[in-house]
Amino acid sequence: MKKIMIIVFALFALVFLSACNTNGTFSNDNEDDLKKDVIEVKEENDELMKLTIEQLAMYNGENGNPSYIAVNGVVYNITGVSAWASGSHNGGVAGTDVTELIGGAGHAESVLADLEIVGETLE
Repeated sequence: MKKIMIIVFALFALVFLSACNTNGTFSNDNEDDLKKDVIEVKEENDELMKLTIEQLAMYNGENGNPSYIAVNGVVYNITGVSAWASGSHNGGVAGTDVTELIGGAGHAESVLADLEIVGETLE
């Protein structure tokens, strides 16, 4: 029952958030289509999301959305990570693939190991 309530709440929140864009106006059909096309929603049982790069862009920490980044096809949750509090860190931006940027960071592997894996990219 708890899982069903969480899923219903998540779907309600997704529908509510999809009605508005960052300007507080109704979003265009393309954004709505991307949100509807999210293949799997992360549930309590830790199923992984499968996101296109366009869908990943929705997870930029704005409008109540969590912040995610992708590295080598793996999507990590950076919500609450202080280094990413502004939505960017050392040239990387939340909601994007930062594979090339993070490759040059000496601490990349140890930092990624501490992050929650929430999905994978489809592209």
